Amino acid sequence: MKPPVAPRPSPGRGRKAGQGKPPRTPPKGAAGPVRPRWGEVCVLPPRGGSKEPYRSFLRRISMALVRTQKEIRVLKALHWPDAVGQKFMARKGLELPRVEYAPLPFDSRRKAAEFRAIENLLDPGDPLQCILRDTAAQYREVLGMLENRGTKRFYDASCRLYGHPLEPFAGQTTRNIDLARHLDRILGNGAHLAPPRGKMLTAEETVALLQRRFARVFRGARVRVEVSTQLTADAAAGASRIRIKKGRMFARETVNYLEQHEGYVHMATTLNGSRQPVLPILSKASPRAVRINEGLAVFSEWASHTMTVRRMRRLVDRVLAIRMAEEGADFLQVWRSFVERGEAEGAAFDIARRVFRGGDLRGKAPFTKDASYLGDFLRIYNFTRVAAKRRRMDLIALLFCGKVTLQDIPVLSRHALTGEVRRPRYLPPWMRNPDWLTAHMAVSSFLDDVRMRGTEDFYEDLFGQCAPPAEAPAGEKD
Repeated sequence: MKPPVAPRPSPGRGRKAGQGKPPRTPPKGAAGPVRPRWGEVCVLPPRGGSKEPYRSFLRRISMALVRTQKEIRVLKALHWPDAVGQKFMARKGLELPRVEYAPLPFDSRRKAAEFRAIENLLDPGDPLQCILRDTAAQYREVLGMLENRGTKRFYDASCRLYGHPLEPFAGQTTRNIDLARHLDRILGNGAHLAPPRGKMLTAEETVALLQRRFARVFRGARVRVEVSTQLTADAAAGASRIRIKKGRMFARETVNYLEQHEGYVHMATTLNGSRQPVLPILSKASPRAVRINEGLAVFSEWASHTMTVRRMRRLVDRVLAIRMAEEGADFLQVWRSFVERGEAEGAAFDIARRVFRGGDLRGKAPFTKDASYLGDFLRIYNFTRVAAKRRRMDLIALLFCGKVTLQDIPVLSRHALTGEVRRPRYLPPWMRNPDWLTAHMAVSSFLDDVRMRGTEDFYEDLFGQCAPPAEAPAGEKD
């Protein structure tokens, strides 16, 4: 790592974070501590006068984080080639998949030391520097997780980074798994759902459709949509492109939610983060912000009315599968449970693969990231509900400043006034006219005062007097 030289603190506006001459940097290849060459200087926010030394310092450290994290690609390090699934199916699902992960393309100990050195330059008492410190610390956690693929230590780190099904919501005893089980009971197993309506689209047709839609929203930005043979998932957003898996067929309803999820959240927050004057690290999917960014992406599906029962059913399945693995089910047991429920063997394999990638295929140590889609969707929903009640819907836009957390919102709101943070340029179409969202959340915020049990009893009696549901004619099922 070759970070730039940090600015000298102005008299009375900075302090040294260490005393004495810093140790000599060890020669290339030698073991020992890693220290940024800019020394041990920490620049504090000024009480008056020019803010430029402070802003310059933040930007330089933020760019050092961008460079240091560049080689870390979590999902690539956990990738299962398509051949793993093909061989599993050829053996008729009678044996655990055989997975070998590629070696990490960097020295994880040295990289962890680089992140630690960056942390040591930052003052924990300054909120903006705290964001950078937390980012560096979380990357060190990721390195430890990847070093322990296939073990319980991998699972432990995954829980700390991404949460887990037993995690309670803020101020509640209700947990992520409780939400998943509640939705599972209401939605059923999906067997009643008719196939998606309309013509199925190839990956190439999906690319062309999304490219046209994004061109209308991302004016002034170059966003490419392209077909990829290297994906395990249906789609993925990167720094400047959205990739669609070659060979897959997509229903219109799937394309619609991919537009919201990958485009108007993952890509939009990347573009807005890259415009930040002092925190360009907010353009990167850093581990501290992954959970909320995924929750926001699912919330965007819901707020744009592109969320379907089929899609919600899949998010619920992932949480249930993680909990099964935590309780000791191995890959085969998780896969078979979804096949027996009516899932196609390939779809059941995809669910189990997402849960066990990087973990122990024998059970008790899954990858928990997929718990964040449903759990953090509810966190964003509750945040928005309280924002409507407190007439602070203006704060929702700050979630799109970059890859941020809910705890960042107070810091971002204050520094948006002083120039260290830029408000987002790119927002989902539903954010341009949030009247519907505000009205919905205003009503939703009152529902806490409604005693649901008594309400259910009243309507259950009413429903009991009704005729049974009629079978919908072919082609009219939802």
